[in-house]
Amino acid sequence: MAKGTDCSGTMVRSHTVSRARYLSIVAEENHVLQWQHSPWAKTKEEVITLQPTGINVASTFNGFCSHHDTQLFQEIDNAPFCATYSQIFAQVFRAHARELYCKQAQILSYPDPADIADFHGLENPENYARGPLAELESTSMDVGLRDTILHHERLQAIQNAKEYHRLRSCVIPLSGTPVISTAGAFFPDFNATGKQLQDFTDLQSVLNSVHFSILPTETGAYAVFSFLDTEAIGPENFVFSVIEHKNLTDMLLWVAFTYIENTHVRPSWWNALGKVQQDAIKTAMGYNMDIRDPRLMTIAEYPNLGFTNQMAGKPFWL
Repeated sequence: MAKGTDCSGTMVRSHTVSRARYLSIVAEENHVLQWQHSPWAKTKEEVITLQPTGINVASTFNGFCSHHDTQLFQEIDNAPFCATYSQIFAQVFRAHARELYCKQAQILSYPDPADIADFHGLENPENYARGPLAELESTSMDVGLRDTILHHERLQAIQNAKEYHRLRSCVIPLSGTPVISTAGAFFPDFNATGKQLQDFTDLQSVLNSVHFSILPTETGAYAVFSFLDTEAIGPENFVFSVIEHKNLTDMLLWVAFTYIENTHVRPSWWNALGKVQQDAIKTAMGYNMDIRDPRLMTIAEYPNLGFTNQMAGKPFWL
């Protein structure tokens, strides 16, 4: 989010999940576990791992100037979550801005074949080009950014008109000790029963987005799904398949671990999980890091391992 001419503040590291309101609740000794991506790792298991991160840094990105960060998000930073239209929109918009920022940064940092060849000391590095797989990966990133920019324009139109009700949302209250916080967006490909919702191989069609947050409280949490009224068919099907699942609380965590890298974990909860549970979660997140991975990991691959003792209340829609 480039600094505009109407900005009066310096660029700041914006929290997509409020540090004081939410991150501090799942933190221990002011740290949470957060996914860290290491593209040059020596083993596949080390490409993405959960690492301790201070809550001053967790969930942040350089997305807004200090003036607009305060102005746009005071309703979620300075007030308890009450599931109002405007609060949910603010949470969605901030997390979406991070998704846009990350997609732009990913494309800018994608290695050029000549640079890689030069790094390895190969002769005539300018003669090297991307192979078919790398070209497909690059094209996929471009398409993802294209659809995210279009989604951003739609969100900005809603914000300018203050038509926050156009964001359809499902809120699920949770009781019990919260174990994660998360905030992000994704293109739902399959629902929780394995039904295909969108075809990622159709590069001409614009994909629809689902926004998802888990916002901890002192006594539980709120899980929130949101999508635009103009992008409702696939996302609505996805949300209903989740809230109708017999293990709803586990399924909500599975959504976070399957789709959202911007997830923050209570360290003692993670350390108390068994190896089978930890490996299932690592697999769910890790397959996203490798385009060569033949597995089609989706939300329907929920392993029914029992992740949390939290209890879900009755979902309600706005």
